[in-house]
Amino acid sequence: NTYCAPCHGFTGLGDGAVTPRFDNIPAVVSPTIQGWSDGEIFHIITAGRARMKPYAAAIPVNDRWTIVRYVRLLQAHQRQQPG
Repeated sequence: NTYCAPCHGFTGLGDGAVTPRFDNIPAVVSPTIQGWSDGEIFHIITAGRARMKPYAAAIPVNDRWTIVRYVRLLQAHQRQQPG
């Protein structure tokens, strides 16, 4: 809710509160990101990528792995949605 949701939204669709100012925020539930390894997601949280700043100093290592697991839950939920 603190670091991820403002950009990626609460459901991971890339529709967070800052999207009116920043376009093309990736949906973490997208097929592309679903194909990334847990380590790749962890690395991006840690080191940042493109406009996303690194969160190594702000989010402890264990919490970053918890975020990776949460992203996987969001992805699984997205796959279960009809349509």
